[in-house]
Amino acid sequence: MTSDSLDRQTAQRLGSLLQSHRADLGITQEKVALAAGISRQHYQQMEYGYSDRATRNPSNPKLRSLMSVVAILEIPREEVLKALWPDETDDGVDE
Repeated sequence: MTSDSLDRQTAQRLGSLLQSHRADLGITQEKVALAAGISRQHYQQMEYGYSDRATRNPSNPKLRSLMSVVAILEIPREEVLKALWPDETDDGVDE
């Protein structure tokens, strides 16, 4: 894993967040993927948190893909940041 890759726990937290919001909206993985301009398989990998289920390597989506999905699923940016960096606090962060 390179230093640019997400670790497994982070990828799985992010995937759970995506899945939860998608389920709340009642839309399919295919609909999210189509709206985001990515393949259903790519979106599935983001939800599962793996780029390869056989090797269980963590997913590492491109920022553009991730932000498209986040916008489609109407996920507040604070929730995304918390999934990526759960130990960080809001102290000192200007919005």
